[in-house]
Amino acid sequence: MKYIFLIFLILVSFAINAQDNIVAWDYPVKPGMEQWQKFNSVDDMYQACQIPVAILRKLDSESLVNICLNFPAPPLFTIFNTPQQAFMQYYSNFNGIRELFERKDAGQFLLEKYAAMSLSDFNPLWPLHQQGRFVSHYKFIESVLAQPQVIASFQEAMESGFLVDIDVDMMYKQAKKYVYENE
Repeated sequence: MKYIFLIFLILVSFAINAQDNIVAWDYPVKPGMEQWQKFNSVDDMYQACQIPVAILRKLDSESLVNICLNFPAPPLFTIFNTPQQAFMQYYSNFNGIRELFERKDAGQFLLEKYAAMSLSDFNPLWPLHQQGRFVSHYKFIESVLAQPQVIASFQEAMESGFLVDIDVDMMYKQAKKYVYENE
């Protein structure tokens, strides 16, 4: 009877811990909302979009990737001299991406998202702002994938068997070249 009670307690503790994980969170303010229109600066926008720390720690990596890639106003590459500078502005000001880079499985989920994207979805008949948003989203995820922290996490995915046909050293060299050329 003691063993059954002990097993029951263990199962209950697993169930409680499993409920602690949060798999969904959404930005409280987004473009199109009245409050978004009232922002006086980019700093105000970033401040409003921070993920509360209590939630941030409980998000699983896949959910955090989705949140980071759906940031209401991704880096504006055209206002910076290089894509890397645009990315660093995002990294410096958004706690979600910094937390994501601490996750060992970040590269796996980022690569899944990137692999699901298709350039064939681009429509040259779209209005220019929509075309720009599409291209900017590609540049955004590629700038995230090019970061050394993400490249290093690919090794973890390879060891777990998720990635098999990837040359991490080659990707790392290309990413370093990308970062160097775009600084």
